[in-house]
Amino acid sequence: MIWEERNKMFTYTHSTGGNRQHIVPRQLGNSITAAIGMCMKTYDQDGGKATYGVAAQPILGILHQITDASYNPIVNATHTPGTAKRSIVASQATGTGGTYYCFIDASRFSRFATTVSGTLGTTNYSDDPDCRIDVNSANTTYTEVLETTATRTIGTPANFYSHGKDKMNTSLLSLSIAMSQLEGVKE
Repeated sequence: MIWEERNKMFTYTHSTGGNRQHIVPRQLGNSITAAIGMCMKTYDQDGGKATYGVAAQPILGILHQITDASYNPIVNATHTPGTAKRSIVASQATGTGGTYYCFIDASRFSRFATTVSGTLGTTNYSDDPDCRIDVNSANTTYTEVLETTATRTIGTPANFYSHGKDKMNTSLLSLSIAMSQLEGVKE
């Protein structure tokens, strides 16, 4: 992955405790523009279709790959060998292009690095480990977290646990899923 791309989305960095990623396939909802590295949910959609994650609500995980109905990668219009399309407007698929699917990393043991909207460290020491923080759904930026949602109050729901600054890039946060729709909500 190109380093510049890492600063624009949730990027998988590693798993903890000897665990692996838990990749689950889901059909993409028809009215979204999906991109690799987006926070996703499926529980309130018709047929469990994937759509954008919402702050303070359980999420399924982070979008890992976009495919066609046969789970084949969708390549760019101007194909470069070894690359795949990183985003898709799912509504374009209905009618002419078939149906799009995605693979989502739903593991609570996966660690992701992502950008923070706002100044890191301003709200409740958001740059330190052990706070919880939400996806930036307020600004419809589903590839980053919103710094002003950082909380250390027990019982306050948030999508992610923070593990502090990412070791490879200290302007990013290292996160894991806190409110999993698959594994139940754990405060």
